[in-house]
Amino acid sequence: MAEDLDEGAMRLNVTRMRPTEASKMVASRIWRTREGQRLVITSDRDLSFLLPVLAENGFTYERPREEDGIHRLRAVRK
Repeated sequence: MAEDLDEGAMRLNVTRMRPTEASKMVASRIWRTREGQRLVITSDRDLSFLLPVLAENGFTYERPREEDGIHRLRAVRK
């Protein structure tokens, strides 16, 4: 999923949130997504803790990666 394909994606920024807060926020927002919709989550820390939440809700994802100190996780609802 290239950066230019992120246009129109649901964006969630969980910077400075504790993992439990971030997980709750993501879970409460992703139920609104539809099949094929993209999601981009950004943070100042590793986002691996969100992978189970996404998998449980029918998302495929690219592993988190860091870009200039920003971690981005890109996911798509199956």
